[in-house]
Amino acid sequence: MDFSHVIILAFVQGVTEFLPISSSAHLVLTSRIFQWPDQGLYFDVAVHIGTLMAVLCYYRRKIFDMISGTVKSAVQWKSNTEIQLVGKLLVATLPIVIFGSLILDMLLSQLREVVPVAIATLCFGALLGGADAFHRKYHQEERDDVVDLTAVSYPKALWIGFAQLFAVIPGTSRSGVTITAGLFVGLNRLTASNFSFLLAIPAILASSVLVLLHVLESGSVVVWHQLFIAVVVSFVIAYATIDVFLRVVNTTGLIPFAVYRILLGASLLIFL
Repeated sequence: MDFSHVIILAFVQGVTEFLPISSSAHLVLTSRIFQWPDQGLYFDVAVHIGTLMAVLCYYRRKIFDMISGTVKSAVQWKSNTEIQLVGKLLVATLPIVIFGSLILDMLLSQLREVVPVAIATLCFGALLGGADAFHRKYHQEERDDVVDLTAVSYPKALWIGFAQLFAVIPGTSRSGVTITAGLFVGLNRLTASNFSFLLAIPAILASSVLVLLHVLESGSVVVWHQLFIAVVVSFVIAYATIDVFLRVVNTTGLIPFAVYRILLGASLLIFL
């Protein structure tokens, strides 16, 4: 890939990874629009490492609290809210760990084509809008400007984890489908979004390891300086995007993202 290709695709990944509009879809579509060859799975791993670093840095205080809370719980042999949150994140990660490798081959083949991406973008965009409307109608009494991760029970975490399985389909959006699931089980927008972003840590790590093992077996050629640039650009842009997204969700909700996805998916189906 050219240097400009690397910058543009890493920028797209950084912007879209934590927005509920599907980063994988936009990477595929960007390459199709400019008629670039597929960026390859090594590049996908690199930009996901960048976004993983972004979410680790953004939630560094919360992660420190979870680590210290887990150690404290082990020493005192007593449960606390932090180790419970760790447990819920692990529960929500189990489905993708167990079933993710079983559907990896499908992800690496026909689902990277434009038509499946367009259909997933449209359908899951409509579902996101429905979830936001459901939240507005049945949970109006809840404050959306409060993050209450204790509201995520173990059954709710497992439900969100199973919803995350759909994220292997390009066009679905990992953050979009997990936030959608969170809204349907009664979480407010900020709580669902923050749990989704914390869940991204083990999810991105697990998926990156699976894909990396696949490409190592295939013996693909690695251009290391391009991957380094991709990591840096996706990290910087993703960090900024997380902060902006949480502010937007708190003020306007998720309808703008749902409308964007529906229009994008419909346009792709019409013109392609």
